[in-house]
Amino acid sequence: MSDALYRVKSWIEEQRLLPDSGLVIAGLSGGADSMAMAHMLHQLLPAGRLVCAHINHGIRGEAAERDQAFVEDWCRKEGISLQVLR
Repeated sequence: MSDALYRVKSWIEEQRLLPDSGLVIAGLSGGADSMAMAHMLHQLLPAGRLVCAHINHGIRGEAAERDQAFVEDWCRKEGISLQVLR
């Protein structure tokens, strides 16, 4: 486990941010911060506990479509369930 991942895991545990069971839903915009969060949660949580959610408001035209496609592709490759709301 990398030092960064260990520090995040420790902080999550200290703050009691995640329940011991059930789904964890992470908002995923496709930006660097939400992708880093999702990547770390994917490494820390048992398979099947992470679900990502993406909202495409449609107000940024093609940029919004690219963000959605990027998020869909990443989740598919990682085997993470994704819910998209348009």
